Amino acid sequence: MTNGTTVYYWVSAQDVEGNISNTNKQSYLVGTLATDNDVIPNDFGLHGNYPNPFNPVTNIIYSMDIASDVNINIHNIQGQLVKSLIIGNVNPGQHTVFWNGTDRFDQSLPSGIYIYSIKSSRKILTGKMMLLK
Repeated sequence: MTNGTTVYYWVSAQDVEGNISNTNKQSYLVGTLATDNDVIPNDFGLHGNYPNPFNPVTNIIYSMDIASDVNINIHNIQGQLVKSLIIGNVNPGQHTVFWNGTDRFDQSLPSGIYIYSIKSSRKILTGKMMLLK
């Protein structure tokens, strides 16, 4: 369908006794919604992770106002580096990276609190997440 087209519809239902019920006529306009990457953020930002707590996968959400190299480091609560996610050059917009709760050897990590930091060419932002098994 072409953008700008109006579509009309209604729903009709019949129960086991043969009674028919109709909704009022409804309509919607065919169009395209903006995606997250259509809107360029004003700043480099970290928008947390979800789900949090998580098991076994979480999504880390961040936004970029300019193109930049990005990497994400994950540390355990003792400050030891457990995983590096090298993302590379990222365009402006909102982005999501998933982490599956494994270390740099792809071994499953134990339950606990983990600190993640996301580094661009201009700054480093940090967040906290909890892995529950």
